[in-house]
Amino acid sequence: MEFDKKQAWQQISQRIEHKTAQRRKRARSLFAAAAIVCLSVGYIAYHSFFIQPPEQLIEVTTSSKETRTIRLSDGSTLVLNTNSSLRYAEPLDKDLRKVELLHGEATFDIAKDAKRPFRVAVEQAEIEVLGTLFNVNAYSSKLAVTLAEGSIRFKKGTFQCMLVPGERLSFDPASQKASREQLDALAVLDWRNGKWVFQQMPLDEVLAQLAAQYNLSFVNTRPEKQYPLITIYQDKAGMSLRQLLALLQRMGKSTIQFDQKSILLK
Repeated sequence: MEFDKKQAWQQISQRIEHKTAQRRKRARSLFAAAAIVCLSVGYIAYHSFFIQPPEQLIEVTTSSKETRTIRLSDGSTLVLNTNSSLRYAEPLDKDLRKVELLHGEATFDIAKDAKRPFRVAVEQAEIEVLGTLFNVNAYSSKLAVTLAEGSIRFKKGTFQCMLVPGERLSFDPASQKASREQLDALAVLDWRNGKWVFQQMPLDEVLAQLAAQYNLSFVNTRPEKQYPLITIYQDKAGMSLRQLLALLQRMGKSTIQFDQKSILLK
């Protein structure tokens, strides 16, 4: 049988064309898959870096027998004292981190971020910080801000000042009067460890804060009186509120009446 060169060449050409078509099909499939992956990665990156997730407003409130630890998305840790409340938005803003202390007391351990300052709003005042450890007490009509580490700026209307570690600022919004004093700032934060901590605080202010913590009314029948300064560092587990008030009565040389609804100072 005579060898047909023309037919043989046609068969080889057909096989080459078939394999080439298969390679092109696989290449198109790989290219399409790669394009989908690139688009997916690009979409995720765009949303991660340029589009903020929906903001959620969070409000945390504690009861008169509860403290609570809150960890923010930036790594900051807040500890909320009894009968207190605060509000913040998550995720935190990419330019400015902000929390509002609505009532009570909280300690703020703020993660350092030079590009995003941290601000605490309280009673129409503002505390500005980059990264530090401080305490804010807004139980009564006076604000008390105690700085343990770092540096903060307190601003209320035209009044503003910088605090240094170991310093407490007491500010009266009604009179716009402020006072500053040195104290054991870390001890002030020990309420987080189940202690009553009062350092060089007038008796009437101590009672006002206790009433706020236990959701009681407070009546001072002699608001014009200058009460003695009180310093107490006491485990709550070892002393009831009634026992504490009895101790304060002796220390303050005043009459204190207490029932399930109120504290009365005479």
